[in-house]
Amino acid sequence: MQMARVAAGHYEPDGVGDGRKVCINLYSELNENDPNRPMRHVVRPGSLDRDLAGVLSKIPRGIGQTDGHASGHVLVVDDVTVRTFDPSTVTWGTLTGSLAGSDRVQMAFSEVEGAILANGSIYVSTGSAVAAATDADYATLLSNHSQTAFTSITSLGQRLIATYGSRFCYSDTLDFNNTTTLSFYTAESSPDALVAAVALQGSLYLFGTETIERWIETGDNDAPFRPQTSSVMNRGCLARDTIAQLDNTLFFVGDDYAVYRLNGLTPVLISKPWLARKLRAENASDLVASYMELEGHSFYILNGKNGCYVYDASTREWFVWETYDQNTWEWSQTVEAAGNHYAISRLGSNFAQLSRDYPQELGVEIVIEWSAHLPVIGGRRPIPSIRVDGTKGRGSAADITQDAYISMALSKDNGITRGAYRSRSIGKQGEYRKRAIWRQNGRAREPQVIAFFRSNDPMIVNGVAVGED
Repeated sequence: MQMARVAAGHYEPDGVGDGRKVCINLYSELNENDPNRPMRHVVRPGSLDRDLAGVLSKIPRGIGQTDGHASGHVLVVDDVTVRTFDPSTVTWGTLTGSLAGSDRVQMAFSEVEGAILANGSIYVSTGSAVAAATDADYATLLSNHSQTAFTSITSLGQRLIATYGSRFCYSDTLDFNNTTTLSFYTAESSPDALVAAVALQGSLYLFGTETIERWIETGDNDAPFRPQTSSVMNRGCLARDTIAQLDNTLFFVGDDYAVYRLNGLTPVLISKPWLARKLRAENASDLVASYMELEGHSFYILNGKNGCYVYDASTREWFVWETYDQNTWEWSQTVEAAGNHYAISRLGSNFAQLSRDYPQELGVEIVIEWSAHLPVIGGRRPIPSIRVDGTKGRGSAADITQDAYISMALSKDNGITRGAYRSRSIGKQGEYRKRAIWRQNGRAREPQVIAFFRSNDPMIVNGVAVGED
């Protein structure tokens, strides 16, 4: 018996004849219980509707949460209203006041306040109400630099920091609503416009269209920040909302459409050429990055209109996640609150809790896809059988009383074409010994045979055995 090489991640071919690897709605992890099958695939989190009463009226504009603000409730911007969700009681509330615009918003928090950037303007939240910042100096800061809107916000040292043009301004300590016309700096290394400011571990990272600068706090209330002149990185950022913080660093899409991870002061390329090609087909403003830490995995989730691409920092592999009948994954932004993950939709007015305990996507089954690769070195040997090893007996994700299935299609020309899918039942719930095996598979052909699989069972895929008899 031979074990085919199950694809550890997703890969789109560079051209005709280049082999494809498929890993959709899955991610991989070490399989410590079976040394002969060192890796296994598990199904990505499903979703449970947490807005059964239909509180949200439109596609949400943003989500945020911190334990010290609004009693730790999740904030969801619904059109011009800021709604609150209490994870402990699964109930909704509303902050007094409203926002302007319809754009995607950003949030930042201090120990006592929250801020929301909406329609290029700064709004300040007390936790019970939200209103536009009243300090006229914010408007003066904009006009003095010939700007009309702020482009990003973050917080550092209990101050609100906002970017505009090639400058950033800052508020008083513990008072987002107060600033001065002199409370600003200009990014010094390059005249490129600022895309975003992001705080990380006591430092401020200024992402520009061509460079990245790191600034640090000084402890001087009159001049609270200064640049580290030796830490300028010659790499621009494509769009504000592609930046995400996870695994103790920052991930972002560069100005060349590749994805990078900061390693100290060095942007390290982590994406493959196929992903850059996919991202070039997107409108940069449609790309939204979020993160999720799950069972020892740290996921950078890059969501676009045409696809959702997920990087696992623990395995350094890319995967594709998608919602049934859509080109992308429904959930564009996530937060963690009270030990649970919550997300807003980019496809509709949906709000959900995410977990691997949910085998469905808002009641619809999650279809998983993967590929297994059998190298062929000379000759055209017959392929007597192909068997999928993994968990069985969970039943269809849509109805556990119904048979789940696995379908397989073979490609003998390195993925250029594939045969018809052939389905096998893997049983209802409780049928743990059901086998998924295909016979009469013809003969192998160089350079490899690729088996493409689909299943509606939230199974764990341990391996693919070839020629067991």
